[in-house]
Amino acid sequence: MTPKQRQFCQEYMIDLNGTKAAIRAGYSSKSANRAASNLLSKIDIQTEIQTLREAQEKRTQVNADWVLNQLRELALNACDSVKVSALDKIAKHLGMYDSPAPVQSESQPQVVLYWPENGRD
Repeated sequence: MTPKQRQFCQEYMIDLNGTKAAIRAGYSSKSANRAASNLLSKIDIQTEIQTLREAQEKRTQVNADWVLNQLRELALNACDSVKVSALDKIAKHLGMYDSPAPVQSESQPQVVLYWPENGRD
C-alpha cells in the first residue's frame, strides 16, 4: 500500500466519505469520486479500513451495538421529537427504507402499534 493510499484510509475514517477522503489525501478533486470508488474496491484498502475501525471501536468503546442501544433508550424515554428521530435512525440502520413497503390488501390483517405516553408499559 502506498503512503497516499494509507492516508486515504486515515482520512476515510474521519467521516466515511470516500470522495472527501480522496481529496484530503491528495487526489484530484476532479477525479476524487472515481479514485475513492477504485480505492474502496481494493482488498488491502478494505482490510486497512477494517483494522482502523476495530482500533477505533476499542479506543472509544463505541460500536454499532452501543449506538443502537443508545437510540433505543432515546426512543423509549425521550420527548416525542427525539423518539421520532431515534426511531428513524434505527430504521435506516436496519435498512427498513431500502425497499418499498408492501402494498396492504384487504385480506391482510392490519398491525396497529401502541406507543404508551411515557414510553413504558
